[in-house]
Amino acid sequence: MILILSGTTEGRRLAAALSAARRPFLATTVTTYGSQLLLKNVTQKAARTDIAANLQPASAQNTLLSTVQNTLLSSEKNFLPSTEETAGTDSVSKVPSDQQQGRHLYQQHGNLSATPVEGPAAQLHTGPLNEVALEALLAQYPITAVVDATHPYAQEITRLAAHAAQQHGLPMIRWQRPGLSPDEMENNPHLITCPDPETAAKGVARRSGRWLLTTGSRSLPVFCRHVPLERLLVRVMPFPRVIQQCIDLGLTPGQIIAMQGPFSRELNREFLMHTGAAGLVTKDSGDTGGTREKIQAAEDVKVPVILIRRPALPPEMPLAATLEEVLAWIEKQLPPLFSQQDC
Repeated sequence: MILILSGTTEGRRLAAALSAARRPFLATTVTTYGSQLLLKNVTQKAARTDIAANLQPASAQNTLLSTVQNTLLSSEKNFLPSTEETAGTDSVSKVPSDQQQGRHLYQQHGNLSATPVEGPAAQLHTGPLNEVALEALLAQYPITAVVDATHPYAQEITRLAAHAAQQHGLPMIRWQRPGLSPDEMENNPHLITCPDPETAAKGVARRSGRWLLTTGSRSLPVFCRHVPLERLLVRVMPFPRVIQQCIDLGLTPGQIIAMQGPFSRELNREFLMHTGAAGLVTKDSGDTGGTREKIQAAEDVKVPVILIRRPALPPEMPLAATLEEVLAWIEKQLPPLFSQQDC
């Protein structure tokens, strides 16, 4: 069983691909919203490949996570694993106390006929993972490999997972979405890079005018500590708890833009012009996070961008940049589905 540390577009695409290939996996997301998006991705993929899937979210007691049951395939072509990439869009409970067994999950290898396999098919854990929770999942489920598909800035779970994988002797790979190139980082006069949110906040404090923060809600307290509140404009996800956090920090409704991205260059430009922002703060979240569009919009209106660089990854961690690379790595970690004599 593959452990997918998800909550991102990459994690959802991988879950959908493994589901279509009949490979058992356990996916994790931080929030219920992330779980809903992942379930939607997997079930949409299942519908396109004629898989009768019944994916259920975790119960209130978190005893039932999610399982594909009674997978019925109507023709031989449906035995072929699908590598079609499924686009996705991003994402609190506790470690599950029980595990439901999937029944007759059919797996496929090449052009051979399918074989029914007993066991869990697709499991979903919703909730933040600390060291104890991660250890509990590894103890409860037959994990054979770990794929870290979390956000580029989710450094704590990446660190914890790398340590746990090493302790358990599990292979692990990081699906690292491409970010800005060194040339884009170093040769843009509008771009100021810094190592962390605190340094970025101090950089905003030294400059004048109101700045548009597009770095998410987690770093807001840092900026509110270092920058006078009236100089902050924030763009955040439209969750009630996030908006309440902004208000609790002292921001007014006129300082809060609650919309889900990513946004086009044109819309970013309109935000900057409408608010009269003197600059923009962002992360290097790649194309999925719309980083280039933000920088281009700032260039259009001639305001600077402070970019928080990605945190360093654990040393010697294998990296993949595409779904195909991750799937190829997974196939090398898993035992063959059929013995030589079956061939």
